[in-house]
Amino acid sequence: MRGILVFTLMIALLGIFCLPSVVWAGDVAIKAPESVSGSFTATLEADAGSQALGAFEINVYFNPNVIAVSGVQGGKTGEFSRAPIVNINNKEGVVFLTSFQAESLVAPKGLVDIASIKFKVIGLSGDNSPLSLEVKTLVDTNGGDIAGKTASGNVTVK
Repeated sequence: MRGILVFTLMIALLGIFCLPSVVWAGDVAIKAPESVSGSFTATLEADAGSQALGAFEINVYFNPNVIAVSGVQGGKTGEFSRAPIVNINNKEGVVFLTSFQAESLVAPKGLVDIASIKFKVIGLSGDNSPLSLEVKTLVDTNGGDIAGKTASGNVTVK
């Protein structure tokens, strides 16, 4: 049974990642301190509601003259505690994250801590950077879209 689940999820993900258009789906938020110095961590959370979160593909945009990504870790929710696959581009100011879980068909539901991004500050006092989200994919364990919106943030250097 587990082998069938993993195979089905992998086929669904292959189809998802081949889609050419951006899908704005799911309640996803990035949470970070408003005032930063040195280094700080931003948390990515997805609200899957009553659906079990299966996979995500998200871009996080930032001002590369103010902050830079120094690392990415998995979230605090067990099913997404492994580090996601990432592509960090500090020159352009974007980090791509993607992950899926095959631990459960019925969990996690509700607010899911999916990843944390560690940033280092490279700007000057008073500089600010948006933390904008582009949700390309947010699906349940059956491959169905989880509909919603995004909540972005902003950080200012102390």
